[in-house]
Amino acid sequence: MSFFTGSHCAPSLLIGLINMFMMKAREDSFGTTYPNGTFVESENQCYQQLWYPHQDIIEKIFLFIAVISIPVMLFVKPFVLRYKHARGEHVHVHGAEEGAEFNFGDAMVYQGIHTIEFALGCISHTASYLRLWALSLAHSELSDVLWTMVMRQAFTMDMGYGGAILCFVVFWVFSMLTVAILILMEGLSAFLHALRLHWVEFQSKFYAGTGVQFEPFYFTRIIRIYEGLEE
Repeated sequence: MSFFTGSHCAPSLLIGLINMFMMKAREDSFGTTYPNGTFVESENQCYQQLWYPHQDIIEKIFLFIAVISIPVMLFVKPFVLRYKHARGEHVHVHGAEEGAEFNFGDAMVYQGIHTIEFALGCISHTASYLRLWALSLAHSELSDVLWTMVMRQAFTMDMGYGGAILCFVVFWVFSMLTVAILILMEGLSAFLHALRLHWVEFQSKFYAGTGVQFEPFYFTRIIRIYEGLEE
């Protein structure tokens, strides 16, 4: 069973993600086996390669868990609140006024809003990470342009000793452009995009922004509250 065939078939995260969501059938070997038993290797099967054994089964399990999580998020909490309310416990529906009477319909509506927001957020936030893939494509194209249009031109010129001097000058220009564009400019761009993704997409999974004032933890205030010196 072959999973990797070399650098020419490097794994593509984007293609792998698309194949996972489309549940596209992929082959373990790179080729076609005919009815007579003849195996013919194919050169265009890189997009079908598996990154690790039983990858297709694990991906289906993850997709099943993701789909099942939606009705779990939608129905479990309202029915738990309804069960507690039936037992006489005080329950509070997020978004309702403080002290309001429990209403199962309101609980379902609020939970439905949060479920839709979370599901759409997961899809949109995951798609936002494709901006890093776009930056990698831009880096690859700029690298190819600098090599083809600058450095390779010096190697194709046959000018004797003058060609050697020209290669030195062109290499200096090539190195300066590489540092300025490929390292500084694209490095700053990738850093800003990654920072934005961490702050918006990733951190939004843990921060709600409900307006509750942050209170730092320190023992002095806890002791004063315990002694009744501070409310």
